[in-house]
Amino acid sequence: MNKKAEVFDAMLEEQKIESFDRSELKDSFNGVLYRTTIDVKNQYLPVFLTIDASIYSVVRIILGDRIVNDDNRAAMDKYINEINRSQKVFKYYYADDGTLFVDACIVSSDESFEPRLVQVVLEVVIEHLKKTYGDTMSIIWNVDAPESERQEEQKELD
Repeated sequence: MNKKAEVFDAMLEEQKIESFDRSELKDSFNGVLYRTTIDVKNQYLPVFLTIDASIYSVVRIILGDRIVNDDNRAAMDKYINEINRSQKVFKYYYADDGTLFVDACIVSSDESFEPRLVQVVLEVVIEHLKKTYGDTMSIIWNVDAPESERQEEQKELD
């Protein structure tokens, strides 16, 4: 195991957080993968946290599996670019198969790793998703989002 994962495990134990499944990756960076889900508008989204011996720890949330396609790609490109320009902590992207992700990268050495920062980043992403998830899915499914959700998102972008 790596030192950052040890520190993260200690924080989870100290705060009695039991919602993460943990598995060692047995890779060249001694990675540890933590899995959980978050509830956003009654949708349980998978969350993955990878902590390894590199300087990077990654929080990844899957918004939908294979949901960006030829019918919604242009609208999603525009939407994602608008969000990515306004957000510093995390970025949206989609894979070649159309799976939509939100990623946040936390950079630290073993000595400077702060597990509370992982919590804060995750809280920021969750708050954002609670405000924008309806709009995101409206674009995915090619329907108009409720006006209240568009106004909430616009406030966030401004």
